Amino acid sequence: MPASTAVHAKTRSVGIDPATLTAAADAALRTGDYAAAVEALDKVVPARPNDVRLLLNLGGTFKELGRFDEALPVLERAVSLDPRRHGAWSNMPSTRCGSSGDHGRRRELGS
Repeated sequence: MPASTAVHAKTRSVGIDPATLTAAADAALRTGDYAAAVEALDKVVPARPNDVRLLLNLGGTFKELGRFDEALPVLERAVSLDPRRHGAWSNMPSTRCGSSGDHGRRRELGS
């Protein structure tokens, strides 16, 4: 069974534990299946709302999909939980610019 099919099968099941959903999200991210990753992360983040790694994965995945308006609050939450975490800050400038559509400013910020 292809990885993305397995991920979709896992995330459709009812009552899957957070560890299984996290593994499904990680597998989807490794294969570049961002839609499946969002599907799994959307289910696991509410169970682990203070898990900075999950928030970074969700925010970064939204960003990869061009869903900047959804990425920004997730990344801001990650920054508020762990301000020293490089991954959260490194996504912020390009996400802010992406949400405003100001691509010239994105180049100016070095993204």
